[in-house]
Amino acid sequence: MRRFFTPALVTLALVTTLSAGTALAQTVDTNTRAGLLRIIENPDQTKDLAIGNTVVDLPEDAFLVFIEKRLGDLFLVLYSPGGNACNGFYTWVHATPGDIRRSDSFGTCAAAKDISWDAETVRVTMASGQPGVGDVTFVYDGKGPVQKVVAPLPNSDVTAPAGWIGRYPFDMAAAAEMQAPLRALLGAQGLRQLQEMIDLAGPMQRDGNWVSGAGCRKHACDTLRAAIAINLEDGRLLVAMTDGAGNGRIWGDARGPLPAAIAAILR
Repeated sequence: MRRFFTPALVTLALVTTLSAGTALAQTVDTNTRAGLLRIIENPDQTKDLAIGNTVVDLPEDAFLVFIEKRLGDLFLVLYSPGGNACNGFYTWVHATPGDIRRSDSFGTCAAAKDISWDAETVRVTMASGQPGVGDVTFVYDGKGPVQKVVAPLPNSDVTAPAGWIGRYPFDMAAAAEMQAPLRALLGAQGLRQLQEMIDLAGPMQRDGNWVSGAGCRKHACDTLRAAIAINLEDGRLLVAMTDGAGNGRIWGDARGPLPAAIAAILR
């Protein structure tokens, strides 16, 4: 493949032949002009990379390594210490003959939502992992350090509680205008947990005087579940979440019958 970076970015002609969706789904070819890119294991079970006869050192906590994406001579690599607390961190690896190296590490512990590029840079976007903070995009030009750009949280444009019908629970948990009331109810750490534990969910529905919805954390739906509800009459909020053992707890003014999504978490 031709190079995208100059000398380390993929050419625009190559990149524009791929749509973002195709790029994220394609199988990674690890045969490079500098030799085969492969994952190697050290005596302490940490991992590094090798390209041909050249070793590319990864951080000391790289026990799990995945080659996520290729753009010409450039590879996006995910490494992780293991466990469920952090998805891992990323680095761009250059497999250019005579210029084998990697970028500094970057990430927020979240998985990449999008990988995009133009003639000068490549960009990886992911959730910030912080309540009240929008997605983070890490921009790399192949020469200097990876740059971090934080986007503002979007406003939901919902003007009344009924407007949440058909929207997703995570939309409510991540909406700019909901950060203050949810942080007041849950605290900063609790809000972050809610956003993490409600990422897999169906649309919110009306349930009596409530609009409610429930979800769970990816790969942990048996124990890490959450629900959120808003009252149609007075706008008060209810949140229920489980702990690691599956025990439920509720936050908010729970007067009257509980919506089914909240009650299910408490059971």
